[in-house]
Amino acid sequence: MTRIQILFIAGLLFGTLPLFGADKTGQAAAAETKNPTVAQMLTYAIQDEWAARAEYRAILKKWPDARPFSNIINAEQSHIDWLIPLFKTQGLPVPVEPKTEVVVPTDWAKALAIGAEAEVLNIAMYDKFLKLTLPADVRSVFEELKRGSENHLRAFKNGGGGGGGNGGGNGGGNGGNR
Repeated sequence: MTRIQILFIAGLLFGTLPLFGADKTGQAAAAETKNPTVAQMLTYAIQDEWAARAEYRAILKKWPDARPFSNIINAEQSHIDWLIPLFKTQGLPVPVEPKTEVVVPTDWAKALAIGAEAEVLNIAMYDKFLKLTLPADVRSVFEELKRGSENHLRAFKNGGGGGGGNGGGNGGGNGGNR
């Protein structure tokens, strides 16, 4: 095993990533990595899902049950659940979820803008990954995650329920897709 492989595995196990891109994780690290390995792609994908879930949780604390966040947060957990088995089939340890610091937006329009921008970046990340050679199971999940992000982007652009109550906007489906 090479030194880089050992450092990568140690980083995954002890949550000390990112080893690939200074202090960047998820979409930001993916954007800066020219030829990511499958291990890097899976790591960036799960980091992104964790970050989205943390952000949406924080938004829902301020605006409980507000759509589309109330629907999409369930999809984020599903996406994490889809990614975890891929680490195992690739013979990789599942990374440790880091503590994520989020900034809660001051108004509803900013919350929707944050969600929309995150999905745009997420789509770009999966577009990049899907241009590369991937194992069939990884490709299938990345395709689903990209479709989910496209659904979420539509929901954020539709505006949700105005920042409170039970919503009323388009929640982006049943929460099964991102």
